[in-house]
Order: sequence, then structure tokens, then C-alpha cells
Amino acid sequence: MEKSINKVILEKIQNDKESGDKMVYFPFDEEIFIDKDSELLQENDTIWIGSNVKIHGPKRKAVHPPHLGTPSMFPPTVTGRHLRNFHQACAEGEATVVCMGDSILSVGADLVSPFESPWNTLSSVLSAQNPDARLKFYNRAIAGTSWADMNNEQYPVPMWWDIAENKSWRDSIVELAPDLLFLYSGGNDQYNFNQQAFQELLNFFKENLSHCDIILCVTFLPSTAALVNNYVDNHVQEGIMFVSEYVRNYAIAHNCGYLDFGRWHAMCRDGVDPCAITLTKVTPDKKTILQEWGKEISPIKYFIFPEVHNDNGVCANACTDWVLCFTIKENPQSLVFPLSSVGADFRSGSSNYGALLFKQDKIVFQYADGVSNPVCSITSDIHVPEFPLTISIGVKKNNLKISVLTKKKNGWAPSIDSDYSNELGFETIFEGNIVRFGGSYTPYIHFPHHRPAMMIHNLCIADTTHINNNQRRFMPIVTDAELYEPSYAAGGSGAYHMNAYGVMKILAPVIENQQWYQP
Repeated sequence: MEKSINKVILEKIQNDKESGDKMVYFPFDEEIFIDKDSELLQENDTIWIGSNVKIHGPKRKAVHPPHLGTPSMFPPTVTGRHLRNFHQACAEGEATVVCMGDSILSVGADLVSPFESPWNTLSSVLSAQNPDARLKFYNRAIAGTSWADMNNEQYPVPMWWDIAENKSWRDSIVELAPDLLFLYSGGNDQYNFNQQAFQELLNFFKENLSHCDIILCVTFLPSTAALVNNYVDNHVQEGIMFVSEYVRNYAIAHNCGYLDFGRWHAMCRDGVDPCAITLTKVTPDKKTILQEWGKEISPIKYFIFPEVHNDNGVCANACTDWVLCFTIKENPQSLVFPLSSVGADFRSGSSNYGALLFKQDKIVFQYADGVSNPVCSITSDIHVPEFPLTISIGVKKNNLKISVLTKKKNGWAPSIDSDYSNELGFETIFEGNIVRFGGSYTPYIHFPHHRPAMMIHNLCIADTTHINNNQRRFMPIVTDAELYEPSYAAGGSGAYHMNAYGVMKILAPVIENQQWYQP
């Protein structure tokens, strides 16, 4: 049955394409199974439309409901507050602008002309919005590189840059003394992303270029039909999300300007906004440890999110964002929870986790960003209360919120499920922006020192690696092939390098919609 449905759909796609129609309407209420050998996996020049149709297999393919509207650009992520040094240099008559990164900004991006590079768009827009200054532009991007390469003190530079042989890549950037520096990487990093090198590079430039503004760039996903580098594989696509989410979250947490190419790309091609999400409640399952709300359970040191699902089919043990409300009966001394897949060993210097400590007079919160462990340790205003204690922990994109139910003088206590899910009577221990990696993972609550009995009151989840209704949905306005398909006329690689149309439709609008001028 599965193969026959796929055959019918493939025939329909071919017939529609022959008639010039790129909008393919699927049968109502179908389930489509696409494996790595399916011809549907390679079909990327149509937009699939239908009601209540589910795709199983590739996470970045979906059938879109016909009522959806088209995407509109999100608010600027680069404004005057991110460009103070650049604007000061412009006011003095001259400013230097430099980019450092991988092939996307380099001459190795399968371009038909330098005019079709996003770097040319940047140069043009910056000049137009700062007409009274003489701007000097230097493209120092090298194809095939990573954040670790950019931070490498020994990394050589191309001979055509005409730079002394003893100069490393990053030293050559400092020598240019930029007033504005763009940093771009991610596509070559994937799960090999070196977050320590990333932060070291930023610190190096901050120390050596004290009067320079740094703008980070969030990369986009490659073609969903490209066999090269195994880009069709979910794991490879998620590897790029792993990096891009970290860069985006770092920029937000540290008040850096950033160009979010990945967000606009997802909105236009995939029909989802990965930064506009909602968490929805799971349904308990008798086959799991979460059989019903409020039932006492006794996990052995770990409460691992079980195989329970929300209304969009997202599984709690493979999600990206979540909120959990639970009661622990005895003081565990401490509890630890991962903020991403890089959190398995909270004692590791590269771990990405949050923790609560109940060993002192007041509750202490700690958090590690994958480089500094911990990056912060905050003593809250809340005294360690008597146990049992009800706690709510929520991680949604770059925001972390932790609160506890404190004892009320009038004796009030929650009596129904909604009291817990609405966090009535809770006080906040921590709420703020944190840095974490992207990609789905299995969250858990770890009790290193005790095995306290606990009760689960609420669990809501989302998964932004998959196209589903937990993200704001749109009707796609471009096909995958329109962005990547290589041609003599427009360039492109068919894999990760966009053709001239892709640059115009995806990369250029993000650049054009920032506030590069001095307010």
C-alpha cells in the first residue's frame, strides 16, 4: 500500500510538472512513507499541498495545508546598538568592513559573477545606507573551512591575498583593522562544531579589535535532495541545526548582532519559523513510566523523558524544547538537566546543562554553555524549603525558566492539574537567555546523590528539527530546486551553494532588512 501510494504521487508530480504546475495536491488524510531509496526523496521542484497528510522519513519534507499564508520578514537582528564602532568610523569619514568565513561568502560558492554573491549585497546595502562615508571592503572567506579553522593560529591564507607568509588567517584580519567584521561558518562544522574555538575566536577579536563591531551569521540548511555529503540524511541536516542554533543563541544571550539566514530559509523553503514555536502537552501512556499525571514514580537517579507524544506526534524522548513540572518528595541535594545533546556528563568542561543545588541556605542555580563549566552560578532569593518540593523547568529556544512552588502563609496548595500547569503560587529562581546547541535530544532530570520519589504534573514539548504545527507555519514560496539547482546561467552546486536566484530570494532579503544606518 505504501509503495502504491508513492507511485500514484510520483505520477501526479510528473504530470503536474509537465503542465508547468509546481503546486502538487495530495490525497486527503494520507500517510506517506519515504525511505532513503524512495524517488520521492529526490523530488524537490514542487510544493506539496494537502489536508491531514503525514510524511514519515525525511524531517524537512512536508505536505502543507492549503489555507496557510506566505511568510513575512522577521524584525531586524542588526540595529544601531550593534554598530556603534562602525557608525563612529563612518562619522569620521572612512570605515573598513571585512568578512571571514566559509564558502558561502567566498569566491568558491559556484557563482556566475561576484555580483551574485551575498557579500556584494552586503557591500551595496552598507554603502547605500551610509552614503557619506568611504567604505573599504575586504572579503577574507575561504571555502571548506570551519570555526576551528578560523581560530587556528597556523591556518594559511590564499596567495592571492598578498599577505606575509608568517601571518595566520585570523592575524591577517586584525592587520586590516576592521570597524565591522562579519563571521560566517557552520555548514562544514556540523556535529564536529568546536564551540571552544568559536568562543576563543570571538574573544581574540574582541581583545585585538577593541573598536570593531562583530556580526555573526546563522547558516541555512542544504538541499534536501543532495546526495553529495549525504545532505539528504536527517542526521546531517540536524548537524547543521546543531551549530546554527548555538550561534543564534549565543548572539542573543551576548547582545551580538546577527544575520539569520537559516530562519528566513526555513520560512521560505520549508514553511516553518524555527524561532516561533509553541509547546503542547503530551498524553500519558500506560506502557511508560509516565502512566498518569500525579502518580508517584521512583526513577533510579534519572527521570528520562519517556516515549509519550504530543498532538503533533512529537516524542518526548526526541524533542528540542520542553517544560516539565514535577514534585520530589525528599531533598536530592542537587539535580541536573541537559540543555542539549551535549550534556551527558555534567562534570565535563564541554557540557551544556543546568543544575539546581539545595545544599545551602538558599537555592543555587548553575548553568554551563558548552565551554565554561559553569558559566554562571547564581544564588537565588528563595530559601531551600521543606520537602516535598514542586519544581517547573522550561527550555524554549534560547530561554530558560526555573520556578518552585513556595509554601503559602494562608495554607493554599494546588489541588487540580491546571494549578500545576499554570504554575499558580510559583516563584522564579531563574529566567533568562542561555546558550545551547540545536537538534533533538532525550532530556532527563538527573539526581546524582539520591533517588527521590517524584510525581509528574505536566510535560509539554516541541521539536523544531521536524516540520510540524509546533512551529509557526507558512506556505513555502520557493522550491528546494529553485535555490540550489545548478545551471550554466545561474550557477549553484545542487547541494549547499545557492544559485543566483537562491541568493536573491533568501540571502539578500535578510541583509536588506537590517538597520545598517545610524539612527
